[in-house]
Amino acid sequence: MDENTRKFIEAHTGDDVRRLALQASRFPLVDMPYALQQIEGRQKARRKLPTLYANLETEYPPTLSMEQCSGEPAARYKASLVSGASLIDMTGGFGIDCLFMSEHFREVLCIERNPELLRIAEHNFRLFGREHIRCVADDSIKVISGLTQPVDWIYVDPARRGKSGQKTVLLADCEPDMTQIIGLLRNKARHVLVKLSPMIDINAARKQLPYTTSVHIVSSENECKEVLFCIAGTEPIATTEPDIIAVRLASNGTQYFRFTISEEHQAEPTYTSCIHNYLYEPDSALLKAGAFKTVAVRFGLEKLHPNTHLYTSDTYHPDFCGRVFQVEKPFSWQKNEIKQLRNDIRQANISVRNFPESADTVRKKLQIADGGDVFLFATTLANGTHLLLKVRKATQ
Repeated sequence: MDENTRKFIEAHTGDDVRRLALQASRFPLVDMPYALQQIEGRQKARRKLPTLYANLETEYPPTLSMEQCSGEPAARYKASLVSGASLIDMTGGFGIDCLFMSEHFREVLCIERNPELLRIAEHNFRLFGREHIRCVADDSIKVISGLTQPVDWIYVDPARRGKSGQKTVLLADCEPDMTQIIGLLRNKARHVLVKLSPMIDINAARKQLPYTTSVHIVSSENECKEVLFCIAGTEPIATTEPDIIAVRLASNGTQYFRFTISEEHQAEPTYTSCIHNYLYEPDSALLKAGAFKTVAVRFGLEKLHPNTHLYTSDTYHPDFCGRVFQVEKPFSWQKNEIKQLRNDIRQANISVRNFPESADTVRKKLQIADGGDVFLFATTLANGTHLLLKVRKATQ
């Protein structure tokens, strides 16, 4: 990077990239395409990758790679799952996962077919003192096939976009196709970590990825970000049923909920038609994991309905993997009570759970604005009653 370009990036790091692009002719000494890429990348990294953002020498890739890379909390969580002497990241990309996982290994090989992405990743590795990461621009399957000794971990994040750019979900549609290479990876590593789409069918993927020891469903800000499969390789497997772990990454800490599919099938929660002091809304990770009954039994909660994934209790559980609300008042879905509720509040956040009307329809009938501190849950109880629950976020 020449000095003119560097100074331009520093001077305009918070400016609108599209507006800067229109002014390119005013800065003939600036490598404008590169400068705009760095400014846009730095803006995205401010929230997504705060450690990289804090270093002014960090280099950023094109927009698509920035969008596809892991956020820092998710990358740090993956790093907590792996350790040993040797790691191979066979789909290095921008190198974010490799950067954080490398803290727990003596030797790391980062493979990436795109030489420009690999150059950027290698620059950042050196910037953050990861001298033990060796970077190779090659076909990862060829490299893995040539290993003479198993490594401790192989990490793979298959590309989830088709040739025409559309997003893919099925394992067989990803690149590389995990259904075809999982046997090879298991023979070349003691453990394998696979990152999959948050839209993946977990039960179907378990059947296609044998010897799975645990499945981690990771969310941030109530959005499911990724699904991770830990798979036994040359190391003997201790159990035939994997643990399912819902992971909620939050600014005030990480919450976990661990269970098995057998436990979920055997769980017998109490269903209720009575709303107690607290309402519990599961996080997206918990819902994706499918712990609909187990979470009720584990926390001693009553489930509102077999198809309503909301729970109630007179006890406050701050470690619940999701949001907890203080119930102010339930309203029936009847004209007189709808009118009373309309007069009672002017603004609310409306959520619909197992209810015959959409959130938009509920809002139109209530004639209230969106937002504020009040939350309304339109839902159905075990006896079939339709209710509107007026709640606020709970504090102990």
